[in-house]
Amino acid sequence: MLARLASARPASPWLLLLVYMFLGACTDRHVASDTDDDAGDTGVPDDATTSVPPSTTSAPQPLPPGEDTATTAAPDEPCGNGELDRGEGCDDGNREPDDGCLPDCTTGRGTPSLPVWVGGPWPFSLAALDGTLAGAGADALLLAGTGQLELVPLAPGPTAWTLFEQPPRSYTAVAFTVDGDIVTAGVDMTLPPRIWLGRSTLAGAERWTHDYPDLRFAPMQVLLAPGGDIVVFEAHSGIHVFDRDGALRWSHVAPPGSPSGISYEHVTLAADGTLHVVGSTPAALIVDALDPQGALLWRRELESPRQLSSPRAVETPSGGLLVVMSQKMPGMPAPFEIAALAQFDAAGTLQWWRDDELTSAEDLSPADVVAMPGGGAFVAWRHITGFAFKYAIGRYDPTGARLYLHGAQETVLDLAPGPDGRVYSLEIANGSAQVVPYLP
Repeated sequence: MLARLASARPASPWLLLLVYMFLGACTDRHVASDTDDDAGDTGVPDDATTSVPPSTTSAPQPLPPGEDTATTAAPDEPCGNGELDRGEGCDDGNREPDDGCLPDCTTGRGTPSLPVWVGGPWPFSLAALDGTLAGAGADALLLAGTGQLELVPLAPGPTAWTLFEQPPRSYTAVAFTVDGDIVTAGVDMTLPPRIWLGRSTLAGAERWTHDYPDLRFAPMQVLLAPGGDIVVFEAHSGIHVFDRDGALRWSHVAPPGSPSGISYEHVTLAADGTLHVVGSTPAALIVDALDPQGALLWRRELESPRQLSSPRAVETPSGGLLVVMSQKMPGMPAPFEIAALAQFDAAGTLQWWRDDELTSAEDLSPADVVAMPGGGAFVAWRHITGFAFKYAIGRYDPTGARLYLHGAQETVLDLAPGPDGRVYSLEIANGSAQVVPYLP
């Protein structure tokens, strides 16, 4: 349930601000091939340090540059007009076959539904509330961003509300507790900049707010541990764990006992409270497991002949850990990268490693990833075409095989798994923010 309740930040809020500079260039549709890649699997070693052999598959198929080749419906044809008419399962404004909404306006895998929320481009973070689990009576979404926090009910139940923070304070990450409380993390830009944490009820009533003058960074992630601890993470500032009332318990500013060339890049929480932290060096993937008190349980270092970057991790339903990352492609220009996935069991043993060479692009990196209840993952990929950020939505089965990859018109900022089985995506399009549900 933790994966459902916690919102993972895919990028620093400082980087997110740069995204808005490219909004006008991020609206072209690009749809990649819907072909699975079956190469790149390895054995299951039990050593702490593992060498990953290079792939021997054929040359990669780059992500398309973003041209729109869709066929738009005639004015008198309801299917393809961009409006959900009677009898249609979806309507994305075209008759293109491989974008999730099929040419006859029936739903296919990865179908984006109509937005459930549209507003100004202020949110950075998204969390989904399981209303039954939290006793709220209905599911809801929570949006957090520049000076604003907004609760959006998905059905009658909790009352919608909006809270405002006075500048220079801003929200950067948010999560729901199992009892329906809201935990927020943000940055106060009063010199010197520092983080702050807050806790409120589902109705928006404040329980407490604390500032931390010695912690000078913008939180990327906030996660809730089973015992109630609050985990705050930022790639360059490490892990900081607070108790349920906001008192700092412990910090790891760098991986314990590691060489200076390793840095943490993403963190996730297991059901038993174990923290799984992923990082990389130019030649290896680093996975650390920390107990709830911050002690190192184990470390795995997977060496690869390819340069790794941008690992993102998510807990699997079976209790393992799935890591999604990008790798430099041998024989291709320096910024050209391919997708890669690796899965570990709870003890840190590598179960498989898969190179998805059909997912390849310039400066490719995972923007965010969420686990699927039946196994596998839903991934938002980011890459660069020219001077513009482009995004694609991919779905992977429990063995890491790619099921589909659809181009996205929007800038994907955050993903949240919903209790209804859909994946909710916080996106920016045409200068506005919207939350789009996907059928995974």
